[in-house]
Formats: sequence, structure tokens, C-alpha cells
Amino acid sequence: MGLLKKDEMLSGAGRPTKDVEVVELGGSVRVTGLSAATIAKWQTENADDPTGEDGIESMARLIAICAIDESGAPVFDRADAKAIGESMSFGALNTLAAACFEVNGLGSRELEAAEADLGSGQG
Repeated sequence: MGLLKKDEMLSGAGRPTKDVEVVELGGSVRVTGLSAATIAKWQTENADDPTGEDGIESMARLIAICAIDESGAPVFDRADAKAIGESMSFGALNTLAAACFEVNGLGSRELEAAEADLGSGQG
């Protein structure tokens, strides 16, 4: 493996993807790894959200930015997060959020925080 050039490092190529079977939805959903800047923005939205939204909304926002179609284009936009949280079963939401955590290298700290928010009813 040779050394990468600047344009190769900045291309965004090579981000991991995962096809996730979501039994509750009757099919598969592809999720992708995100840029560091996008993850940082998602984390900031969750930390600074004054609305008191719970962990479900946090997971729904992550799914909205990770779900892609066969060509790699986003399935949702950020505005769809509320609809995702309101329409998907908890099982489907949890399955997809776990896959998003995995492909983005988000560790147990973030997952435990989301689960704690769900258990306490806080956001």
C-alpha cells in the first residue's frame, strides 16, 4: 500500500457502509460512515439541544444523515428526523442507530448516553 496524495485523502472515498436487515421494515437499509465534521455537528446538536428532545430524536437525527441509497445519495434530509422518530418502531430505530454507531466508530460512551436519555426521559 503506497502513500496517499492529498486529493485521495480528501475525496471521501472509502467510508464504510453497511446494509442492515430491518425486520420491522421488511427489508434492508444501507448506512454510511460520515465525515468528522458531520459527526461533530450531530454531537453538538445533541449536547446543545434546548428543546428537551429525548434519545429517540437523537437516534433519528443520526439515521437521517447516515441512510443512503444504492448510488450513495442520502435517503433523508435532516428535516426528516422528526418523522423517522415518530413513524418507525423502536426496534427498527434501535437497529438502524446501532448500525450508524458501528460504521462511524462511535463508541459505547455515545450509545450509553443515548440509552440513558431514553431511560430517564431526558434529552
